[in-house]
Amino acid sequence: MMRMNNIWTIVPGVPKAQIRHRHTRSGHTYDPSAKDKKDFINKLKAYTNENVYPLDKPLTGHISLMITFKFPWPKKWYRTGKYAGLLKDNNPIVHTKKPDIDNLVKFVMDVGNGELWKDDCQIYRVQAKKIYSLSPETLIIMEATNE
Repeated sequence: MMRMNNIWTIVPGVPKAQIRHRHTRSGHTYDPSAKDKKDFINKLKAYTNENVYPLDKPLTGHISLMITFKFPWPKKWYRTGKYAGLLKDNNPIVHTKKPDIDNLVKFVMDVGNGELWKDDCQIYRVQAKKIYSLSPETLIIMEATNE
């Protein structure tokens, strides 16, 4: 019998997208997202160890991901004057600007290798959305089966 585990974590900060690898003139390849990935892992470990289900080792088995990328509202959606700091009434909820959602998902899946799951080939389903929020963060919900 397969047992499903729901595990979730939040990584505070503005979500980052995977940037394509670059090549130098001498032929070397490097990952321009390496620093962002390291920062993301540090935030992930700090928050997971303090507040959420502790992951002592990467997950095995089949994994379904639900990721919510929460971005801060741009300055133009805030009121001014007496009501400065409050959002306007017609502010959007859905984030339809760059970065692209596929690059955001790729970043999370790459960072999760060896940290959250053994390899991203274990992931069989991904649901993702981009929204505006007062607290920018990445919410990751993993539904894993025990093998």
